[in-house]
Amino acid sequence: MTKQFSNYSDLLTFTRASKGHALRPVSYGSELVTNGGFSSNSDWTLDTNVTISGGKLNINATDTSFIGARQSINFVTGKMYRISLDVDSVTSGNWQLFIQRTSGDLIIVNGDVGDSATFSGIYVSDGTETNLYVSRGGATVLQ
Repeated sequence: MTKQFSNYSDLLTFTRASKGHALRPVSYGSELVTNGGFSSNSDWTLDTNVTISGGKLNINATDTSFIGARQSINFVTGKMYRISLDVDSVTSGNWQLFIQRTSGDLIIVNGDVGDSATFSGIYVSDGTETNLYVSRGGATVLQ
C-alpha cells in the first residue's frame, strides 16, 4: 500500500522503510546582506540622491538616471541563494534588485509605481558577482 502525503509537514518528514529516496528538509544559511533592514546609513554604498532613513532606502531624483545602493556580497560559486526585498512604496518610476556581475548584470526582481509587497527570486552563483544592487529609474522608497 502506498501512503499519500497531503501537506507540507508530511513531505518534509517523509522517509521510506525500504529502498528508495527520501526528501531532505529545506534549510537556509545565514543572512549575507549587512544592514539589510536599512537600520542605519552604513554598509551600503549610496549614489547621489540616495539615503537611508527610518529603516528605509530612499531613492529620490527628478530624472530617470540609474542610481541606487550597492553592497559587496561573498557569494559561493554553485550555491543557491534566495534574494528578497520588501517594498514599502513606489511613488514614481520603477525599481530593480539585481546582481552586478563581470559577466553582465542579472535582474533578480523588479517593479513599478504602486508596488508594496515582498518580492523575491532565486539565484545560483556563477562566481562573477561584484555587488548586490538596488536601483531605480524614478523616485522610489524601498523598505
